[in-house]
Amino acid sequence: MDAALEELVECTASDSRIEENLELKLLADVIADFLELQDQTKRWIFIQRYFYLAEIREIAKKADMKEGTVKSVLCRMRKNLRKWLEKEEIYL
Repeated sequence: MDAALEELVECTASDSRIEENLELKLLADVIADFLELQDQTKRWIFIQRYFYLAEIREIAKKADMKEGTVKSVLCRMRKNLRKWLEKEEIYL
């Protein structure tokens, strides 16, 4: 990896920037893998909240759920995501 990064130095601003982007890509891939294992409703709720930054009440209305249910789903998913990241050795 170091050799490949060195080859790209002349094309980019800095080594650390490339490493940072690679780490972000890895994190995105691991989160995508986690979401693929979730059922469609949970995945939709998670994406609405954390990718589109939708309000809890808006998500609840669209999903025909109570706000408390949406909050519970998100809380459990965050806990499970944390475990998933630890299993994948991603430490934030």
